[in-house]
Amino acid sequence: MNTDLVVVVNASKEAADAPLGGIQKAVIAQLAALRAGGAEVVLLSAARRCADAAIAMGCEVHYDPRWHNAVAPLVVPSLVGVLIRIRRRWPVALLHHSGRTWLWTHVVFAGIPNIAVLHREVVRPYRFFRRWLALSPGYADELKAGEGRGRKLAWAPNCLMSGEPLERTGPLQGQRSPAGSFVMGFVGRASAGKGLDVLLQALRGVRERGLDVRLELAGTVDPWVFEAAERYGVADAVATLGWFEDMQPFFARIDCLVLPSEKESFGLVLIEAMEVGLPVIATACNGPRSIVEDGETGFLVPIGNLDRLIAAIEQLVVSPDLARCFGEKGRERVALRYTPQAASGVLIAALGQLGAEFKTLRAG
Repeated sequence: MNTDLVVVVNASKEAADAPLGGIQKAVIAQLAALRAGGAEVVLLSAARRCADAAIAMGCEVHYDPRWHNAVAPLVVPSLVGVLIRIRRRWPVALLHHSGRTWLWTHVVFAGIPNIAVLHREVVRPYRFFRRWLALSPGYADELKAGEGRGRKLAWAPNCLMSGEPLERTGPLQGQRSPAGSFVMGFVGRASAGKGLDVLLQALRGVRERGLDVRLELAGTVDPWVFEAAERYGVADAVATLGWFEDMQPFFARIDCLVLPSEKESFGLVLIEAMEVGLPVIATACNGPRSIVEDGETGFLVPIGNLDRLIAAIEQLVVSPDLARCFGEKGRERVALRYTPQAASGVLIAALGQLGAEFKTLRAG
């Protein structure tokens, strides 16, 4: 048996029929990257769908909704038994995708690196952890300059859940929908901090320039978005399509993806869109800055800068060749950096920086 065992703890408690959200996809992708690098992995999951996906990959999985609880794993005999058996195998590290697992993992796995994976950019992330794994170099630098003092800190990117390349099923870049519109897409929870207000204003701006542009939203949309669309006079150009677990049908509908967030720890949807050849526009916050090459695979615009966002959208609308070029180069970048095989070496090296003592593995 491979002695380099990594335990991944996913404490997100979700129903069996819940769709795979961003964190769940990140957990599965991290398992894939670790396995691609040759590590043995164990998943402790409170989310049924995530557990099922990991089992389908061939991972060892222990599913129980009580992994979500901060105390139950210390007092429920069946859970304690699982932890003791894993402890005897002496993992090289535990990766936490939630802060609520701090207590029981530090009690049972004292002396083994317990590492918090930082999915959100907050001022004091998971302050009880002494080891942090950021998802972008920019956020890692911010933490080193502030709250990261006295902690071990490294970064490694998210990646795709599979190394099998996807092909875009919709029209080639530069073609339009049957109605002739250029369709922008947004994916995620359309809430405060995601930049939807600025994007709606940008939609108004490009339409005032005589460009036939529409916006389609995939995900959960707060009521204020509809009110803002009415206020800016673009309600007739905005469509809400609900949640997509498989993004392929949504990506087939759009001509570019726009992610105008004020903060973004990584931006998994960017690499999902680039994988199928979509050009992307994103704000230059930490995550997107590490993914998008401005002017090569898409556009990076300053956070909240309406004029620059309008200009970026207009360039893609009027230049199908540019959009196609961005899409092609984006696919190449994803293949080089963001498949599980490509990301595995960076992840294993980062875990080594955080104290994981690999006996047989080396960063690729």
